[in-house]
Amino acid sequence: MLWISILLGLAIVIGPALYLLPTRRDKAQAALRTAARQTGLVVELASIYKADSAPHERVSAGAQALSPKVQCARYGLPMGAPLAGLPEVHLVNGPRTGWQPDPEYPAVANADLVAELQPLLAGLPEQALGLAVTASLVWVYWLETLDGAASGPDRVDEIKRTLSLIRERAANWHARWIS
Repeated sequence: MLWISILLGLAIVIGPALYLLPTRRDKAQAALRTAARQTGLVVELASIYKADSAPHERVSAGAQALSPKVQCARYGLPMGAPLAGLPEVHLVNGPRTGWQPDPEYPAVANADLVAELQPLLAGLPEQALGLAVTASLVWVYWLETLDGAASGPDRVDEIKRTLSLIRERAANWHARWIS
């Protein structure tokens, strides 16, 4: 009986400590974020509008309008020098709807810039939930999952390469627009 009490006491003490250990997914996310920071990307936790939300996610039972959100990470690439006057672009991506303007932001100021960026969106991860181009940063919102296609550093390199192309295209468009 004493042994059972001792084992039960150990389980009570050790159980919560084991619960706090990082999972395999936590370790993979930490490795992704570390690799991203080492390559010069800004990493933040954020939420973004859920593009393919179900009707019950958009309206409550009491007929109150809701704004469905997805918690995710966003990786940002600085523009270098801020592009004063650049119209911000905020796009969301849904599996059924594809890339579309984020309804939580004012309408895109210039559809030409969005059309210019559209071909580059295919280079973002499949789990990309959104893209934001501001005067100072280019952001990709995604769920940080590795689908087996690439290792963490390889995936980060792909993201940085695509964000660099988007940044370059936006800067070129901005230079033509202000001249």
